Amino acid sequence: MNNSAWVSKATLNKKPWGQEIVASNSTSIAAKLITINKNEKTSFKYNNIKFEALVILKGKVKAIYANSNFLKEEEDCELKMSILSEGDCLNIQPGCPYRLEAITTTQLLEIGNCTNSPDFNTIRLIDDYGRESKKVTKYQQEKIKRCIRNL
Repeated sequence: MNNSAWVSKATLNKKPWGQEIVASNSTSIAAKLITINKNEKTSFKYNNIKFEALVILKGKVKAIYANSNFLKEEEDCELKMSILSEGDCLNIQPGCPYRLEAITTTQLLEIGNCTNSPDFNTIRLIDDYGRESKKVTKYQQEKIKRCIRNL
């Protein structure tokens, strides 16, 4: 195999909660510089096969997260909540749902694997901007909302 190096442009993606600047080598790793505006939240979501490390560079967020068993019907509300600030890192494995809520405008670095697999999809379970995935059941949405209220 003949590996190579190259220069590319990062892309700016506007989001309802802020923005992300995405740098990807399109084969195995991607980095995003994410800004979440104060009082905004990301989707409560999980990724099928993506591993992520989220490093807080500036600001403060409330992270709500769970292990991959959370969505099973027989499981209790095993949601966790942590306040993350500069230097903290949230590590997320595939199938583990999470959401970030900005207490202050927050900038973070996301590093994750990337792939062209169709199973790579992000599954949005709860989304304040109407972007929920079609695969989400009513039971899952009700359970998530109940568990978040109980935090």
